[in-house]
Amino acid sequence: MKRYRASGRFSFGGFIGLILVSLLGGAAIGGLAFAVSHLIYLIVLFPIVMGAIGGGLLALVVKGGKVRSPILVFLFSVLIGVVMIGTMHFLDYYIDFRNEFHNAVVENSGEIPADEEAGFLDEILEEETGDKGFVGYMKLSAQEGFTITRGSSETTLQGTGAWVYWGAELVGVIILSAIIGVGAARQPFNEEAGEWYPMGLIAGNVAWDSRKAFRKLLKNGDYNEAARLVNPGTGTMPYLALVVQGTPSAPQSDVILSLKEIRLNRGKTIEATVMNGVLSPSEARTLLRTSTAPKDSVETALSQSSPVIG
Repeated sequence: MKRYRASGRFSFGGFIGLILVSLLGGAAIGGLAFAVSHLIYLIVLFPIVMGAIGGGLLALVVKGGKVRSPILVFLFSVLIGVVMIGTMHFLDYYIDFRNEFHNAVVENSGEIPADEEAGFLDEILEEETGDKGFVGYMKLSAQEGFTITRGSSETTLQGTGAWVYWGAELVGVIILSAIIGVGAARQPFNEEAGEWYPMGLIAGNVAWDSRKAFRKLLKNGDYNEAARLVNPGTGTMPYLALVVQGTPSAPQSDVILSLKEIRLNRGKTIEATVMNGVLSPSEARTLLRTSTAPKDSVETALSQSSPVIG
């Protein structure tokens, strides 16, 4: 059985959608984070929420635009992460910092023309950091540092420590966005039918002690011998579940077979996918139509779109 691999293809509409959601969606998320941060900013929760929302937006475009390129989606995960974090910091500079500077100027010198005030601010930033505008602001923020409060303890980050924290914040957002977005792009897609495979149905199970032998038989393409190890329905935990994904609109096309280890861990059911493979319909029937399996188990799995397991 050959492993399933995403084709790397994508539609023009999907590509444009990724651009728009990365730029516009990323800016919107960054702006929302900036607004909420005036009320509360949790150093761990905020990047997680931003990454989850960004990844969710990417996944929506991936599904709707039929994007099957994990590499492309990863690149846009980087882009949306940079836009989200960059927007949040830029609004700190453009709104908060500039307003604070304006108020200080008015208090000490009275109102002055806006362009003169902006030039005065750039002169100060360049004198202090060597750069003007947003870059100068970020350098100045790193020089002055900021304090992180955790319970009764406080930690001040300055200089390199501030840059490391901002870098870690950015990397965390990118990683979480990529996990969600790239995960969506790696989902099985039926290239012949031009649609995503529906969620799978459990078509059988293999006893836990036989799981390694079963996987070896599949890798060798010995479906008749592997079929002897297949039992109907779900098994008694722990067991190896055989999850089949077929396309009802194209029953003649390939079938996705996923092997999932189902076991208990501290009272909780744990599912772990250990293999995703591609079978022809005839190979799937050979594997799953055994003397012990329900007679229509494969036909049901190939024609029904109602999910039993994700």
